[in-house]
Amino acid sequence: MVDDGRPIWVGVCWDDLAASPEQLGRIAAASHADPIIWDGEAPAPDVEVLIADDVPDVIPREVPHLHLLQLISAGVDTLRGHPVWCSDVAIATASGVHGVQIAEHVLMLLLALRRHLPSYVEAQCRHEWAHERPAEGELYGLTLGLIGYGHIGRGVAHLARAFGMRVLATSASVREAAPLAIPGASPFVDLPAVPMPGHAPDQLLPLARLDDVLAQSDALVICAALTPQTTGMIDANALAHMKHGSYLVNIARGKLVEEAALVQALRDGRLAGAGLDVTADEPLPSDHPLWGLPNVIITPHISGKSSHYVERTVNVLLANLDRLRRGEAPLTAVDRQRGY
Repeated sequence: MVDDGRPIWVGVCWDDLAASPEQLGRIAAASHADPIIWDGEAPAPDVEVLIADDVPDVIPREVPHLHLLQLISAGVDTLRGHPVWCSDVAIATASGVHGVQIAEHVLMLLLALRRHLPSYVEAQCRHEWAHERPAEGELYGLTLGLIGYGHIGRGVAHLARAFGMRVLATSASVREAAPLAIPGASPFVDLPAVPMPGHAPDQLLPLARLDDVLAQSDALVICAALTPQTTGMIDANALAHMKHGSYLVNIARGKLVEEAALVQALRDGRLAGAGLDVTADEPLPSDHPLWGLPNVIITPHISGKSSHYVERTVNVLLANLDRLRRGEAPLTAVDRQRGY
């Protein structure tokens, strides 16, 4: 679509979070028309761009002029098999809106595991001054492995480097190893009592080198998209390649990990702990063995939540509306062949 000055009719089908009047006003200014608040059921023949959380099954049948589906999420695995996936409607994600809060959530989980926070919280609930605990560890000097190096992976890498960690990352989009440029540096570089770790440099590696990353990582963070190729990629074999006493954090999708193998690795000490914001079945069943493991921290798929979420997502929509007017592809367009 090339801008001819006419309105672009934008539909808003957003149950979880509501845009403010000011944000709706900015959408109206960019589209030259008031947004259409749509319940996802009645036909919406005028809508050309739709921003949605839970995509209605009537798309694209009841929205015949739809050019662009703007998701409020980064993942698109739930759309496979949906009629819109097999249509020619462009799909854009909200990739980029999660990099800050999820990166902070990852570091929170790693610090809590490394510093034995759950045991202190339990002691506090018992009103117990539980001073005798295993020596608390540090993140400083450890190697962090990242599976996936998009906006979230880069955000995690930035914070990890601020904690003095070395970072290795794998990406399905790279074919050979390359240096990993991460903004920011350790705040401890000038302290003679805290020398910088003598690690090899940070690297970005192809996914084929995953075993190398597993073997070197003291903490592994999963940031990859769920596709048929990545489903169950962290299985018993992958866990066997991980460093003894390492940590695993999953903020991507639960089905990237074989949970039975993960439980076994946590029980037998292969892994020192796990921080899980996602599980294969959500909500996690109350009788699942992960609940009872003392070296596991579970959060209910909330790492992406933020008071800034709506504003950032609206900004993605506005940028893509501008590109649509110029006849350009969305910044966050989904590649259906790759699955994300």
